Order: sequence, then C-alpha cells, then structure tokens
Amino acid sequence: MAIGVCDYSSDDIVIKSPNDRRLYRYIRLSNGLCALLVHDPDIYADGPPDASVPDDVTDDDDDEGDDDEDEEDEEESGDEEDGDDEGEEREASKSNAPQTKKAAAAMCVGMGSFCDPLEAQGLAHFLEHMLFMGSAEFPDENEYDSYLSKHGGSSNAYTEVEHTCYHFEVKPEFLLGALKRFSQFFISPLVKTEAMDREVLAVDSGNKKSLVDAMENGINLRDHIFRLYNEFYHGGLLKLVVIGGESLDVLEGWVLELFSKVKTSNASKSEVKSGLPVWSAGKLYRVEAVKDVHILDLSWTLPCLRKSYMKKAEDYLAHLIGHEGRGSLLFFLKEKGWASSISAGVGDDGMQRSSVAYVFGMSIHLTDSGLEKIYEIIGFVYQYIKLLRQVGPQEWIYRELQDIANMDFTFAEEQPQDEYAAELSDVKYEPWFGSQYTEEDISPSLLELWRDPPEIDVALHLPAKNEFIPQDFSIRAHNMSFDSMGTSPPTCILDESLLKFWTKEQLGYVVDCSPRVTYRILGFCFRVQSSEYSPVYLQGRIDNFINEMNGLLSELDDESFQNYKSGLIAKLLEKDPSLSYETNRYWGQITDQRYMFDLSAKEAEEVKCLEKSEITNWYNTYLRKSSPKCRRLAVRVWGCNTNISESKTQPAAVQVIDDPVAFKASSTFYPAFC
Repeated sequence: MAIGVCDYSSDDIVIKSPNDRRLYRYIRLSNGLCALLVHDPDIYADGPPDASVPDDVTDDDDDEGDDDEDEEDEEESGDEEDGDDEGEEREASKSNAPQTKKAAAAMCVGMGSFCDPLEAQGLAHFLEHMLFMGSAEFPDENEYDSYLSKHGGSSNAYTEVEHTCYHFEVKPEFLLGALKRFSQFFISPLVKTEAMDREVLAVDSGNKKSLVDAMENGINLRDHIFRLYNEFYHGGLLKLVVIGGESLDVLEGWVLELFSKVKTSNASKSEVKSGLPVWSAGKLYRVEAVKDVHILDLSWTLPCLRKSYMKKAEDYLAHLIGHEGRGSLLFFLKEKGWASSISAGVGDDGMQRSSVAYVFGMSIHLTDSGLEKIYEIIGFVYQYIKLLRQVGPQEWIYRELQDIANMDFTFAEEQPQDEYAAELSDVKYEPWFGSQYTEEDISPSLLELWRDPPEIDVALHLPAKNEFIPQDFSIRAHNMSFDSMGTSPPTCILDESLLKFWTKEQLGYVVDCSPRVTYRILGFCFRVQSSEYSPVYLQGRIDNFINEMNGLLSELDDESFQNYKSGLIAKLLEKDPSLSYETNRYWGQITDQRYMFDLSAKEAEEVKCLEKSEITNWYNTYLRKSSPKCRRLAVRVWGCNTNISESKTQPAAVQVIDDPVAFKASSTFYPAFC
C-alpha cells in the first residue's frame, strides 16, 4: 500500500510542562492535514509490542470480508485472539499488572454550526452523527462503537459553532484497529438513507425540529450533508491528535498510511465575517427563575482576541472584576447586603470565543434586597470599570497572573487520554500569559467594552499585591498510600454495547445502563431519556430488551466474550489520570465506609475468572421478571406537555409509591440513611 509523505515535521514545536514525560511530534501531510503525535511512555511500561508482528494481530475484526488474507496472517491473528496457552498466559499477566493507561485519538474539523445552511439548521451536528453510521470499508453501522466496546474503549463527539471534534480511547494494543475505522469517517462515510431517517430523530439538541421541518419542506438532507462534507472535510481543515505507547516513528507511519487518503485541501474556509452585531446593546430582559435564586447577568461584546491570545487581556479584566478582597466590587455589594457572589470572564465554549466576537459575561448572585436595587448595582459595576480605566493596566497585576499560570503549567495534572487528545486537537490559545507586557495589550479591551458610567463616589480600589504567589517552582509533590481493609464480591457488568439496538429504535438521545451501589446495596440501572415517548412506553421497551437479552447472551461467541472481559479488565486497571481522580476514588471508599482502596484491582481479578455461564445465571436470577429474586424500582419522570394520565393504569403486580419519604422510612434496610 502506498503511504503518503510529510510536507513538514518537527519534534520541538511543542513547549511542554517540565513534569511531562511524553514526546511530541507535529507533522503536516501533503494533503494539508496536520497531526500531533504523542508518545506516552507510561502506556507500555515494559516497552511496546513487537513491531514485527503483523497489524492483523491487533485487528481481529478485520477478518470479515477480507478474503484475500493469507493463512499465515489468519493463524497469527488466531494465536492472539482465540486464546492459546501462551495468549492466555499473556492476558493473565496483563490483568495482574499495575494500573495501565489507554491510547486515544481525536480529530478536530474546522467547521461547525455557523456553517449550517439557512434552510437546514442543525445540519453540521447531524453530519457529525452520520459519520458514526458506517463507511465504505466498514459498512456496519455499529462497527466503530462495537470495536471500541470490545476492547475497553469508548467514543464521543461534539459540534461547536466553528469546529467539530471526534475522539475515542481504547486499549493501547488496539489503537491501530481503532484508527483504521476512525480514519474512514474522513474518507468514505456512507450516510445511508435508512440510517438518516432514524438518526434525524436522535439529533435532540435543539435541531430535531428544524431538520424534520426541512425534510417536510422537500429539502434533500443527504445531498446537503454531502455538500457540507465535501466543502469542509478536507485536509486543510483537519487537525488530528494520536496518543499511543508506540514510538513517534511508528505513530507517524500509521497516520501517513491511514490519513493520506483524506482529500487534499481546497480553497474553502469556515471563517465567519468578523464585526457582525451579536445583539442590540442596552437591553434588560427579565426571566422568571425556576429555582429560588436571583441572578443579574451582564454581557458585553469584545472584538475577536485570538490574534493576541497570549496577552490574555480578557483574563486580566475578569480577575479584577471578579476579585473578592477589600475594595473590590463584591466586597462593596456584600457590605450593602445586595450580593453574595460575582463571577466574570469570557466563557470557554465556541459562542463566547468565536471569530465573530468575544462575549464577556458577568454574573452576580443577588440577595432579596439586591433584587430591588438592580439599577444601582449596574451603576456601581460601571463605576468600578471607570476606576479601572482611570488607574490603567498595572504590570504587577499582570505579573501575578503570569506567575499563577506558570505554576499551573509547571504542575499540570494529567487528564483522561481522550479528553487530552480532544483538547490538543482544538488548540487555539496557549495556557500561559505572554512574557512581554505592554499597556496597549490590555487597554483596548477595557476601552470598547464600556460606555461612560454615571458619577458615583464609592470606596472601590484595586486589590493589594499578593505576597503568597510563589515564583520558585521547585516544590515536590508527595503521594500517600492506603492498605486494603476488606474484600467484597465482584460486580457483574453488562456491556453498554448490548443496548445498541436502541440507536436503531431512536427511543431517546440518552440511552445507557450501568451498575450502581446505594448504601452498599448493589443494583443495575437502565436509563432512557426521550423527548418523543412517555415513561410508560419507555419502560415497556426496557422490559422488552431485558426479555430479549437471553438471546443476545446465547449468541455471544466465546471470542467476543473474551474481548469484552479483556476490555473490562483494562477499564478497571486504568491508571488514575491525575491526583484529583485518585483522591476522589479514595474518598469515595472512605465516605462509603468500605475502605477498599484496591477495589478495582480486586474486581479485575474476579472478572478474569468470569465464565459466560455465570453472566447468564446472573441475568436469569436478577433481571428476568419471572425470577423470585427479581426486585425492580421504576422511577418515571414526566416532562411538561405530556399525558400523565397514562401513569394511572398499572399492572396488578406493581406497587405504586405515592409518598417516597414514608416509603423509605418503612424500609427494612438502612432506614436511618433513607
């Protein structure tokens, strides 16, 4: 197979934290696609797999439809996946190994909802959904998700106003197989008509009605999707990130092989004309709150500040307006008894930081007294802004913010791999402040931003210097360890992939299942959230799925079952990405009074011994309604404008809980907690 070439490559372009052991390489392919390759040495603590082993070994699902593979490749693939003695021994040793890390990848496309055609609003989001529904090389709609599920992985995607991001994580030895399927999103999506008719009902983030209306008005959504895809899904607007345990050379070879087929850049750009009005200024809107809370939100438009992203003018302003010390706006409003908190700044989402404009927001939580003084409070806000204009930008304040940012960068904690990949693929700004300070960098943001406020004489002033901000970053962190203080039986977990048939039924945008522990009572929860169907109907579909699960389990072959087991073990043994994740895991055990700080490792050992028959027996004992040990609680939440009268008709065997408080108090188990 012909492999593409790089137009540019550099191993020194990334400035990384001193504590970051990863290696980075930035490459640009001849088709214009840019890729950041990340070698994470913690993924394979004992070194990566033997590079001489054929790719098919880690790509077991490629056997379907690949009639031209030779017998030798099939034998080697079977050795890995069918579980010979050596393979089983390797798998056992992996499950006994220390916590591991996943591999991950993300692709950011420089096109989002700002590019929706007027007659089909929501099309960019719909296109994102359709790319998951099969490609020319992998036509099965569930192939990508199924491959990740079998190998301890997961995926997600989101559509912003000016970009769309796709990302996944997977057991590291299956990264290549996942990349093969992932790359086809950007090369040969099928966009099947029958899949579109179903999926249009699932795009439930405010776009469903506009898309359905477009179809009813005779708009051919498939034609529009391909028009949008062909215009924007090309090398020049794609940014790829791949994080793996393999060397940078190996990762580069994979990217060149798989993504060189992406079509070459064209002249299209998704940039939106800047300077367009976002809203009419000087308006006050009163919105009735659902909660018992009073909030005053103020918003101003700023010019797009992307070109001066390292100067962080908007962060300087947010720091001062949101300051809480003596002389600050909040301190003054608290003394008056009018406000309890203030937050300010430019949000992180695309609408707040678009090429059209930046939106600087300020949110003030008001007391009951403050609710009656809204106009006075707005006057004091402008008075404080006037003070900032009169005093002018202060270099010492800028340096304080710079020192804090440097400290955050020096001691940056790791994130989950897929989140880190997604963040890197959408890098527009650096996390630190620029080293060069000039007053002009800050002043423009303060001088468009505001109208002249009324004259009010109040005791407002800038914050005092903070002597506690360190400038010597030679601090060392210390870890603490805990000993195990008990054991518990393993948790039986059914993989979410068994619920895939609900994508096809389009019951709702949120469909999932998971185990849960409530006051040490183990349960298994199915959840469906729908804007289309009532809770009664959804409960019936859940019952139907549970009844059909026996057939799904009986059809699950041994190889797939072993893959699911291996994927689950990998999830249980996954390394905590940061100290905060580890802390939360320990505190979860402490607050539950279980003190099993190695619970995941113990569960992994138990899962390793699981047999398919045990899962079937567990299902028959606890999930099937005919079993005497089946105990179920159905919580049904009815939305507005729904026919709640359906809930009045109940089967004879159902006990309706009219008073949850009284019911919990009568519980035999843990009534004090209830």
